[in-house]
Amino acid sequence: MSADLAALRSHLAGLPEDEQQAVISMFQNLSTPPPTLAEREITADHRDLVRTLNKVLKPQTPSPYKGEHDADACQNFIDNQEEYYKVVQLDDTQWVQYTALNLTDEAKSW
Repeated sequence: MSADLAALRSHLAGLPEDEQQAVISMFQNLSTPPPTLAEREITADHRDLVRTLNKVLKPQTPSPYKGEHDADACQNFIDNQEEYYKVVQLDDTQWVQYTALNLTDEAKSW
């Protein structure tokens, strides 16, 4: 950048000092990269977007599992839970805890 600034100064040699300073100032502002977002700001923006989408889209919560002795019903319950958690972007470490809340009747006593 210093070589570019020196070249710019030589091109501006015939201009009054105040005009030279104004052009150099604009050059330096253009040369400075914009500040990047901190990881924390990016994460906060992502969480805000997820919350907004969840409020707007309102994904249907999966039906609770009552403990039917039916392989299809059990598999459907698991698949529905997984799809829902992916849509609402629930952290993987919390899936079991929230799935347990959707067990009712006989399934709750297991």
